[in-house]
Amino acid sequence: MRDIFRGYAFRHALSVGSAVFIALIANHYFFDDQSCWLILSSFLVCQTTRGTSLRQGIYFLLLVSFAVLIGSLLSLQFIYVLFVVSACLILFRRLEKNTFSFSLLIFIIVLLVAALLPKHETLQTKIMAILSGGLIGVLTSYFVFPVNLYTEFQQGLLPVLNSLIDYFQAYTECLNQENTRDVSILANKKNNIEKKLLIQYGLYPEWIYEHGFNPGLRSGFRFFLITFEQITEILFSMGHFFNCDIDENLLYRLRTLLVSAIRNNNNLLVLLKDSFSSKSFNESKDDYYSDIQELENALRQVVPANLVLLEISSEYVVLTELVRNIKDMRELLLSLVAALPEDVGNG
Repeated sequence: MRDIFRGYAFRHALSVGSAVFIALIANHYFFDDQSCWLILSSFLVCQTTRGTSLRQGIYFLLLVSFAVLIGSLLSLQFIYVLFVVSACLILFRRLEKNTFSFSLLIFIIVLLVAALLPKHETLQTKIMAILSGGLIGVLTSYFVFPVNLYTEFQQGLLPVLNSLIDYFQAYTECLNQENTRDVSILANKKNNIEKKLLIQYGLYPEWIYEHGFNPGLRSGFRFFLITFEQITEILFSMGHFFNCDIDENLLYRLRTLLVSAIRNNNNLLVLLKDSFSSKSFNESKDDYYSDIQELENALRQVVPANLVLLEISSEYVVLTELVRNIKDMRELLLSLVAALPEDVGNG
């Protein structure tokens, strides 16, 4: 029950319900009970994504006000035609989740409500009710069960982080196997990551790219997520190594250093996961630079300096690519660890 209460969907539902309840009370005492504009406005203004309550709330408020203004000027027949055209346009876009379709849908619904309701209210009264409802919605979003953006960011990334760690462990096991390698385990781990990304739809923090996201947090969150996505791409590209035929004698000379470097990368991922889970950052004293230097030095001794020989054998190119991927991932992981605040719970 405690986990449900901490979930964004449940807390958001409580916040919206509180806004509608307050709007009902305000509508009873300050406006006509038959009027719905105060309640409708407070409900719609609450339909914002994480971190965009003010910007998108004002946008929806202006949208509702404009729809009511247009609805009071146009004839009902014309609104019906506009509704049909807009519905066809939304269906043509296959109901994609985007701002245009959602805004158009809200606009048409409010337009129909404005046209169908009895004209017992003046336009000025309607606008006052809409503005009052918008104010209730925005204030409720900020003060009633507010969203902790860092907590939502953690909850969205942790399942994917766990899957990446499992993939790293499977990769190390495959690399340690000699002669024959069971790469099916690695393929299953990759599928698990892709499934996590699909299951996490709505939880994975893509909402930081929304227009109007908190400008004070935008750069830091986007840096973290973009870097995290680059790490995922590099990790998947490393799987190409097992699709190539590598001489076991050649791989034997680098296997120990490769496994050590990959495990250190995995340790950094575990450090990120632990920092997110425990809401505290324990600085690591491990050396994350010397192993990469040793690996590069060993690679120089294995890879021929003659470019002709390098072009003849693709094994050297594949090994060089793998070492480069490990090094690039190390740099990205270290940049993420350096970007973590000392007390992530206050992030």
